[in-house]
Amino acid sequence: MLIIREVAEDDARELMELNKRLDSDNEYMLYEPNERVFTEEQQTMMIKNMINSANSTIFIAEEDGRLVGQLIVIGGGTNRTVIERISSLAYSMLTRGGE
Repeated sequence: MLIIREVAEDDARELMELNKRLDSDNEYMLYEPNERVFTEEQQTMMIKNMINSANSTIFIAEEDGRLVGQLIVIGGGTNRTVIERISSLAYSMLTRGGE
């Protein structure tokens, strides 16, 4: 079963592994294979900063206990925050898909 949830700090290692797989398997990613050189501590700090942000986050897709996808949302300084719109959209998509 596919589960979509907000990232947690303890996802850092698995998120790093997912990014390595994505960088190697897809030429459309920002980073080339082995170009992403974050440590687990740096990845944890990035996740923590996203969690503590008022209008940014990372949603991850998990299947059978393994991370299989991600959606990074970075908000700006506008009055209407991206998170409010994305959260609403994600909820709508999930509830429709489960019908």
